[in-house]
Amino acid sequence: MSQIKLDHLTVAKVSGEDAGDYLQAQLTADLTGLTDGQACFSAYCRPSGNVLAVILVLRHKKDFYLVASRDLMGALLDELGRFILRARVSINESNKSAVGVIAGDKPESPLFASPKGTSLTYGLVEDTDRRDKALLQEWRRNELNSGIVWLNSETSDQFLPQMLGLGNIQALSFRKGCFPGQEVIARVHYLGKLKRRSVAIRIRNESKLVIGGEVQVFTEDGKAHSGSIVDFAGTTEDTTVFIVVRAPGDVSFNEIESGGVRMPLVAPVQT
Repeated sequence: MSQIKLDHLTVAKVSGEDAGDYLQAQLTADLTGLTDGQACFSAYCRPSGNVLAVILVLRHKKDFYLVASRDLMGALLDELGRFILRARVSINESNKSAVGVIAGDKPESPLFASPKGTSLTYGLVEDTDRRDKALLQEWRRNELNSGIVWLNSETSDQFLPQMLGLGNIQALSFRKGCFPGQEVIARVHYLGKLKRRSVAIRIRNESKLVIGGEVQVFTEDGKAHSGSIVDFAGTTEDTTVFIVVRAPGDVSFNEIESGGVRMPLVAPVQT
């Protein structure tokens, strides 16, 4: 088995008798069926409904590990800590590192899991130096192609969970009950008023990409749709760009314009 350290992520531990119930009331995913050694994606939202951080939740016995973007973990823990009140819960940063399994079978360890709705395997280990820039880019590209996007300080608090496609990776439940922002999120969902949606596109390697930057994405008939770059990652051959775009769900894109440069997609992409 081969692993790669995910330097863009960091880990916190939530423990205590009320840990599960507490997280169930704070996060967007339904955690009630999460058992020892299982993981799922989720998110923490502002009262406005916008996502503060995308989170990987891994359960180990009665404890829960939260994996999130390194530059958002501080804000996430501050928000979660505000609502503990009398709950028997403790939240602390962990000394474990997040890794991705890039080859071989999943280890027989409860701290390794493939989150529900995905095929990638994540793990938690003691601090490791297994760094490789090229492999990390390949891993992050695979994440984006799978619909997994980690917000950072440039993209936090800008998108509803539906805009990021979190329902596609089982990170958003409309049946679990209340959580911060739930009323806004549910209203948009049930009234069918979602105007922006996510799409992962592939282009040849270019330097005119900026996280949080505005782009135009074009359909085959030349019509432009405005969007925002949430994240991108590339190999020596091509780059996957995760975009939230203002467009209907049945259109096919074949070009993108960023930084004044118009580029064809490697293959047409339908949202």
